[in-house]
Amino acid sequence: MNIQDLFHYLETENRWKSDFGMLHFDSYEIASRLHTSSAKSEQNRSKNRYVDVLPYDETRVKLKSANDYINASHVKPPFVDLHYICCQGPMMSTSMDFWQMIWDENTSVIIMLNRIIENNRLKCHPYWPTGEVDEDGEVDNIFNTSAYSVTLKSKDDHEFYAISELSLVKLATNEERKINHLHYYDWPDFGVPETPKKFLIFLNLVRSYYKDCKGAPVVHCSAGIGRTGTLVLVDTILTIIEEKRTQNIDIYSILISIRQHRLGLVQTPDQLRFCFLAILTGMQNFDTSDFTNERISAEIDVDMESSEGSVEYMESDDSELESEEEENDYNVEDEFEDDVEIEDDIPINEADIAVLSKGSDTEFDRESEVISPSSIDFLPKSNDFSTPDESPVGLSESVSPLSDLQAHSDTSPEIPEVSTTEVEKDVADHEKEEERKLRKAKTADLVSNMKEKLKAHDDSTVRKQYIWDNFGKPFLFGSAAAVGLSILIYLVR
Repeated sequence: MNIQDLFHYLETENRWKSDFGMLHFDSYEIASRLHTSSAKSEQNRSKNRYVDVLPYDETRVKLKSANDYINASHVKPPFVDLHYICCQGPMMSTSMDFWQMIWDENTSVIIMLNRIIENNRLKCHPYWPTGEVDEDGEVDNIFNTSAYSVTLKSKDDHEFYAISELSLVKLATNEERKINHLHYYDWPDFGVPETPKKFLIFLNLVRSYYKDCKGAPVVHCSAGIGRTGTLVLVDTILTIIEEKRTQNIDIYSILISIRQHRLGLVQTPDQLRFCFLAILTGMQNFDTSDFTNERISAEIDVDMESSEGSVEYMESDDSELESEEEENDYNVEDEFEDDVEIEDDIPINEADIAVLSKGSDTEFDRESEVISPSSIDFLPKSNDFSTPDESPVGLSESVSPLSDLQAHSDTSPEIPEVSTTEVEKDVADHEKEEERKLRKAKTADLVSNMKEKLKAHDDSTVRKQYIWDNFGKPFLFGSAAAVGLSILIYLVR
C-alpha cells in the first residue's frame, strides 16, 4: 500500500488513534532495550526540561567538558544521508551547554519550531539575542555566557518565520563562527497547523541552509520530540521519495527506525496525520513519470541487533511518555480492551472526512465534525499520481519537490474522484482485514509477554512471602526466645 492509499484508508476508516497506538507498542521493545542512565543521574536530572523525555545513552550528544551531558540526540534516518541533532528547548541553566554543543558539533544552522511562551507557559528560554526591545528601551542584540558570546548581526522577519544571522564567539580563543537561526512560529498552541503549505515552505528554506552545513543541523521545540520529530520524518520521507523515485514507502517502519535514536519522535496522532498531509502535498511537485514500485521499508529486528541507521542496544528500564509539550492526555491503553481486542472504529462515509474541531484545549477531547473533501484545498486522494500515466504534465525531472510551493501557495491541487471496481474493493477489504489481524496478533503477543513478566514477578514475591512466613519468622522468634531464656537463666543463677 503506497502513501496515498494508506492515508486514504486511515482517513476514511478513522484509524489515526488506533494505528498510532500500534506504533507505541512497536516502539515499546526499543525503549525497553536502551539506557537513559546518564540522563537519570543525580547531577543531570535538573538539566532535563521534562522528567520523562530523556536521550538514550547510545545516541546522546556528548559535550567536550567534564560533565558531557545535554538533553540532545543524534538522529540518522535510514536510506538517506541525513543527520540531525534533536534536542529540548534550552533552559536558563542549560543555555551555555547548548552553545557549547553548537560549537563542539560545528553546527551552523539552528531550527526552532516553538515560540518562547505558548498558552501562557514558558516553553523555551530565550537563549539567543532576539533583537526585541526590552522594558528599558534597549535592543536585545547580545547574549553572553561564561564561555561564549552570541551577537545578532541581522534579522529578517517574515509572515510565519524569522531568519537571524548570529555571530558565535568562543571567549577563550576569540574564534568566531556564523550561525543561522531559523525560527518557525506558525505552529498553534494546540494541535497542528491547518494546512502543511507554510510548513513546507519553511522546510524548503531549512533545506537550502543545511545542505552546505559542515555539522548536523540542530532542531528543537520544547521537549524535542513532537514538532521536531514531525519535521525530521517529513524531510526524511520526501528525501527518500526524491532519491529512490518511489512512493511505496513504509512510513511506520521509518518512524520506528528514527525512534531508535530519540524517544517518542512524532508525539501525537494529529502530528502523524499532519506528516502524511505534508508528504502528500510536497509530492505534488514531483515528476512521477519515472517512479517505480520499489518497496522501501526499514528492517527492525525484535532483538534490535541490526537495522539500517540503528545503534547497539542493551536492556534498561523504560518510561511512559508524559511530556507536556502538546498538552496531550492520549493514552495508548484507551485503544484496547482488557482482552487485547482492538476497539471497533465507527466507519464514516467515504465521501466525507472526519476532522478535529478547534475549540478545545487538548488533542483528543474534541468532538468530530464531518466536512466534504471538496472544501479542503490541499488534500490529495488515494489514486492521485498512483501510476506514471497519471502524473501531471509539464514537470521536468529537475523540479525540486518543494521549490514551487512559495509561488503556488494560494493554488489548490485538483482532487480526483476515487473509483474502484468491486473486485478491487474486495481485495482491498481482504488486505485490510489481514493487516488488522496481524496487528492484533502482534499486540496480543506484546501484551502477553508483559503479563508473563508481571506474573513471574508476582510469583517470586509470593514465594518470598511464603518462605518468610513459614521459615524466617519462626526462626527469628525462636532465636530471640532462646537468647532471652539464656539471659534469664544467667540472671537467676
